[in-house]
Amino acid sequence: PDLAQSMASLAARLELEPDNGLGWMTLARARFEFGLHAEAVQAYARAHRLLGDEPQLLAEYAEALALRHDGVFTPNARTLLARALYLQPRNAHALWLAGLAAYAGGDAASAVESWKKALAEVPRGGAEARRLTRALRAAGAGGRD
Repeated sequence: PDLAQSMASLAARLELEPDNGLGWMTLARARFEFGLHAEAVQAYARAHRLLGDEPQLLAEYAEALALRHDGVFTPNARTLLARALYLQPRNAHALWLAGLAAYAGGDAASAVESWKKALAEVPRGGAEARRLTRALRAAGAGGRD
């Protein structure tokens, strides 16, 4: 089955298992990957209610919220990121997003600080490291390859 069929099947199963937090998180991720950001936000909200403040979930939820609002990190998205980083200060995904939010808000110094921290957490030479290095260079801060 393709992703759309799997997503529909999971959504149907969750109607029968509404308290399946991991199922809601899986559905949220699938909807996000499919570009269905509003639907992803709904599923992340449900997963968050069921699973609580899990740092990776909070970061992904914040990202979906931002994309739902045309790339703008709303106050709610910023709060979710702050909570993720409070719980797990070295979460690379949350650090990346916090950097994006800071940069979009005109705070390049905070963005660079977040991205440097994230770079220290990801595998050297991987896609995430390359993305962070490009962002650091664009912000005038260099970075490792």
